[in-house]
Amino acid sequence: MSRVKQREDVFYRMLDQFGTELVRTSDLYLNVFDAYPDASDLIARMHEQEHACDACTHELMVELAQSFITPFDREDIVALTRALDGVADAMDNVATRLEIFHVNKMHPDAVRMAELTVKTVAQVKQMLDYLPDFKKDKRVGEVCKAISDLEDQGDTIYHSALSTLYVEDVDPLHALKWTKLFDKMEDGVDSCKEAATVVTNVIIKNA
Repeated sequence: MSRVKQREDVFYRMLDQFGTELVRTSDLYLNVFDAYPDASDLIARMHEQEHACDACTHELMVELAQSFITPFDREDIVALTRALDGVADAMDNVATRLEIFHVNKMHPDAVRMAELTVKTVAQVKQMLDYLPDFKKDKRVGEVCKAISDLEDQGDTIYHSALSTLYVEDVDPLHALKWTKLFDKMEDGVDSCKEAATVVTNVIIKNA
């Protein structure tokens, strides 16, 4: 194996590990929604997983600072890493706010959004699995498109949830809490799409 290939593989392995940590985080995320309000232990584990994702971000940035050889443009590695970190941050923020806001009843559309987030993160992991062969493997672009389609589904759930929230005869404080929560949930899915957009741009640049 050439030295260039070895140096490129370091980044791909680190990105793949980031994807693995995101899948673990999203699985916990859905478990929080399924178990809530009896989810304090799961939320604590969510914080640990978010720290694991932060560690992936840090390691990638350190490696980037020390490397002259990268598999694609440095700015795209930074953008992809930040988007992946945004996915983890959004999920952790939602879990934290469930407790901060003293939410006492789970919203069914929130569960739907959490389920969609799990599906989208799984596609992000698939994208990262295919990424080392992005110059030859068309599946990378296909998965990027699938992530974009899932994000569109997330928008539909998000808008429907807000519409329902504001026509129900509910306490205004309840509506405010769930508006903020749904905003953060959408951020997670949006960050998945941002990661896919970065990879799509990488494919176009190297076509």
